[in-house]
Amino acid sequence: LVILVAYGAPLIFFSRKHRIGIDVRALPAHLVVGFICVVVSRVSNFQPGYLYGLVIGFFFAHGVTHETEGKAEASAAGSSLIAAFVAWIILALLRGSGSTDAFTNALLQAATVTVVVAGLENAVFAMLPLRFLPGAAVYSWNRIIWIVLLGLGVFGFATVLLNPSGAGASYLANPTQTSFFTVAVLLAVFGLASVLFWGWFRF
Repeated sequence: LVILVAYGAPLIFFSRKHRIGIDVRALPAHLVVGFICVVVSRVSNFQPGYLYGLVIGFFFAHGVTHETEGKAEASAAGSSLIAAFVAWIILALLRGSGSTDAFTNALLQAATVTVVVAGLENAVFAMLPLRFLPGAAVYSWNRIIWIVLLGLGVFGFATVLLNPSGAGASYLANPTQTSFFTVAVLLAVFGLASVLFWGWFRF
């Protein structure tokens, strides 16, 4: 919900400012994909688990200029980065609080980790300059802003999500719980499924 608001609020602002209709669509079929990912993650004991798919999407009701779309998508990505940074600070405070209520503390940590992961992934993957991703609009509008957003996202992704220490968001698979073979097989299967999924709609 936090990332949905962080990403969607700038888009709604731009749609109202330029009087452009925006459509918010729920994609319930992706919940099935998410459920399958949870099952696969649990059965294979893959930590922290796979998350795949999009549950809610924002779509402009009609065509807009590259400048307007680029500004809107850049603002949305920037807002996601800010939400991820704030959640990362809160996560550090929660881990150092020494709260006696272990359950509440663990629940809040799980929520903030989710915001960190989703916010950084929004900035990194959404900003890839592929024609079916928002990054293409930002790239065609302003290369400097695109580089800054992608650079910040990649930096956060590398230092926070791929950080194996306790200061990170514990994003990588735990080598003490998940074998390299399991990680390699899951990566290959999900990677192949992604390419086939894209190819089906592309060709």
